[in-house]
Amino acid sequence: MDSTPLSPAPAPRSNPAEAGPEPYRIYIPTRYLELTQQKFDNARLPGELVDGDEDHQVRNEMDALIDHWHETYSWRDEEHTLNSLPQYRLAIPLPTFGPLRHHFLWHRVCASSIASSSSSTTASPCIPLLLLGEFWEFLRLFLTLQGRGVDIVVPSPAGMGFSDAPTSPGFGAETCARGFHALMQRLGYSAGYVIHASGTLGWAVGRILALRFPDHVRGLHLSYMPLPRGGWWTRTKLRVSRRFGAPWSRAESLCAGSAEVGVELVATKGVERMAWEYALTDSPMGLLAWVAGRIRACATAHHEWTHNEILTAFMYYWISGPRDFFRLLETSRGNGELDEVCARWSPVPMGVFLGQDQCLPRGYIEATLGKVVLFETRQEAVGRWVAWEEPDVVADAVMRLWEVTTK
Repeated sequence: MDSTPLSPAPAPRSNPAEAGPEPYRIYIPTRYLELTQQKFDNARLPGELVDGDEDHQVRNEMDALIDHWHETYSWRDEEHTLNSLPQYRLAIPLPTFGPLRHHFLWHRVCASSIASSSSSTTASPCIPLLLLGEFWEFLRLFLTLQGRGVDIVVPSPAGMGFSDAPTSPGFGAETCARGFHALMQRLGYSAGYVIHASGTLGWAVGRILALRFPDHVRGLHLSYMPLPRGGWWTRTKLRVSRRFGAPWSRAESLCAGSAEVGVELVATKGVERMAWEYALTDSPMGLLAWVAGRIRACATAHHEWTHNEILTAFMYYWISGPRDFFRLLETSRGNGELDEVCARWSPVPMGVFLGQDQCLPRGYIEATLGKVVLFETRQEAVGRWVAWEEPDVVADAVMRLWEVTTK
């Protein structure tokens, strides 16, 4: 069976730009859910070490998740909840890759969206929020922002979730960013948009958009920023710079060796990378262990993750297969895109919301990346999944940047 149960790519159009966004409803065939059940039933788990506390914790977690899958979890219930949200797909032509249907959530309050772009209106330009990351992590934030009087777009990158997958290699953060920019233009947001970005994927795509389209990106809000890895001397200089505001000029090391927890394996290449792809595409148990591990490693005390939430996050990757997530980041790393976004200045105003120990000095950020108009830090860490764990806090921070940059 193929890695994804989603419908095939659309038939080529003479001009895909003529088609508008189409409402979309998620439906995963029952036979695919039954196959997943069979694979869980037949999974072979690794043996535990006698004194392996970590092995024991992981095994207990996996046993509890599988029990919940068998006894309580219902993908159909989650599907019904997702289908209550305003979802669409729109084919975006991309050089080399052809038209790819981009799946996205779209909340509209403005009169100047695509629905009325052909009418003569004197309404002020509509500046929406574009949330960039791994889609599922923004579902709670999307609901929270719906009451803030602003348009919201949450897209899935190509090959992830319910967006079409590229059929040729070379799809990286650069192409992903250009696809998202084309999506925003097609939706009628010619006056620009404000971005909130999270995680390695959101950081890379958001920064590329700020570098390539500074006239359209009105603001970039970051709740994740890669920190340099290094020895005690690097860490000491960083602490001194934070404490006293002294210059810290290691621009070349901002992303060097830095990797988000659970994403390190995307740096693998060739046979090793393909082994991961095949293993996690075929094994729901292996993929569930990866997803649960990523969530638990970066979880904070602000939210008690339920088994239901972890299983639904797992389904986001399982339905489409994890290959395109791994390859997008690997391509971006290999093409130098991740290095570029760490060391090039952009005129797009930025907002930063991070823990004090997670953030580079403001002066360094402004000298290396761009002007910071909103610099918010707190003593406790801002979790990788902060949009899910603290949607009200993130919504407030994002709206503060939106208000500053859209005046």
